[in-house]
Amino acid sequence: MIRRAALFVLIPFPAAAHGTLPGGGGFYAGVAHPFLAIEHFLLLLCLGLLLGHLGGAIARVALLSLSSAIVFGLAVGSALPFAGTAVLGLALITGLMVASGLSVKLLAPVLSVCAGVVIGADTGLPEAAPNAGPVVIAMPWIGVVVGCFLIAANAMALAGLVGGHSTARIALRIAGSWISAIALIVLAFRLSQGGDA
Repeated sequence: MIRRAALFVLIPFPAAAHGTLPGGGGFYAGVAHPFLAIEHFLLLLCLGLLLGHLGGAIARVALLSLSSAIVFGLAVGSALPFAGTAVLGLALITGLMVASGLSVKLLAPVLSVCAGVVIGADTGLPEAAPNAGPVVIAMPWIGVVVGCFLIAANAMALAGLVGGHSTARIALRIAGSWISAIALIVLAFRLSQGGDA
């Protein structure tokens, strides 16, 4: 049994910058997208951890502004050709803020809006069928907003729960440093390959 599991891990799977959910369609594909697009997941995770440290009304406002900004980013789409690089840059910045324990309350809503816009613009939802109604067209968009909200809100709740424990705070700072390191490596690779162009 263990050998079969080990062999399964070694099976090559097709690589993709943005994962998809085969057969999921519509709303479910939208919800799954931020979980499968690793750079989006990292940014949302770090943003949630940062907001969890802040707590209070400003964190809730920042979380809601994230959702609104994602809708705006989805609407502008390809008008922001640098969105993929910006996602990694923001993941690096928020990761460093979590790692250092820096929490600038006034910066949180700004970071949330910027993150939402670039995640939405970088998502690139598939074109709907020509005869599809407005509900069918909107379902993947709604799914993306819900998926992003779930990641950020759960990370925010986790950071809020462990805020008083010194060992858990150290673990969150380590997570922030790892996320910023991953974002820096991928960002450097992307820029060496010509960025989003």
